[in-house]
Amino acid sequence: FGVEGLKVHSKILHIGMKTGPDIACISTGNFHEGNARTYTDCILMTAAERITKDVSAVFDFIERPYRQARFRELLVSPNRMRNKFEQLIQNEILNKKAGKPAYIKVKVNHITDLKMVSKLYEAAQCGVEVDLLVRGNCSLMPEKAGLSDHMKVCGIIDRYLEHARIFIFANGGNELVYMGSADWMTRNLDNRIEVVTPVYDARIKEELKLIVDYGLADTSQGRLVDGSGENLPWKGLLETDLEPRLFCSQEALYAHYAAEMAGSEAPGALSEDAGTGTASKSRQSGSSALVSMEKAPKQRTRTRTGKSTDKAVQAQPEKEAKPDKGLVSGKVARSRPRNTKS
Repeated sequence: FGVEGLKVHSKILHIGMKTGPDIACISTGNFHEGNARTYTDCILMTAAERITKDVSAVFDFIERPYRQARFRELLVSPNRMRNKFEQLIQNEILNKKAGKPAYIKVKVNHITDLKMVSKLYEAAQCGVEVDLLVRGNCSLMPEKAGLSDHMKVCGIIDRYLEHARIFIFANGGNELVYMGSADWMTRNLDNRIEVVTPVYDARIKEELKLIVDYGLADTSQGRLVDGSGENLPWKGLLETDLEPRLFCSQEALYAHYAAEMAGSEAPGALSEDAGTGTASKSRQSGSSALVSMEKAPKQRTRTRTGKSTDKAVQAQPEKEAKPDKGLVSGKVARSRPRNTKS
């Protein structure tokens, strides 16, 4: 199944519907209840036709790799993901030179690809603020005079494995947000089938940004990644009106989602007690994002346990993971009801 020597690392699912538009899920992690108990990941569930068509096309590419594949919305490796990411970074460089808002915020497991490293250095040298969450291998040397003055890198090792990949670009004030399965490593960009999706729903974008911002604020489990290997404590980038205290992003996000489910907190807000006592300025993101089976591109997400929620959320810890009967276990899967025309 698939192309020999080209590992399928994407986490996607396509459901062909008898009535109404098709549905697609794009995840940063595996559709596996075991991972859901110990990993922090995000799944985007959408009925947006422009996304579901691309997801279907990915399966066509895997099944028939000899055919030319074109993707209008998704970033798919090894086809055009690398080029697209390089274009997005280059756009931030041009915007900075033009005096427009320019910054890059990325949460990944690893950054080791030399071309991506070089491009990030170029952006930092031009004054683009580059803030990165890199849990594992990192080939960057941040905060080096003349090389990476505007670059900061934080790594988080905590109770649950940080596994989500989220990419945020200022885009001159009109932010672009992506999520998916790929790290910035050569093997992911050139030698695997990976899928990264744009996120259009404003409320879901706010949730993904919240995950990244809380990670960049983590002074409890965050460590400074600077190439020295000393793992010095991370000072955090979160604005606060209170006396600085230890801030744990995983605890804060868990408290945030629990409060949302209980209806006691506005999306994006963080109470003083969450995250071991630190309070931040609230982020207003409106009401919950609803799925629409009729009007694209409305989007909705599922937790790694398969339980439907109103936001793009991380896997909820300390709850029994129950796989959704509508999902097929595995890295990639597609289902179509019986007796349905192809």
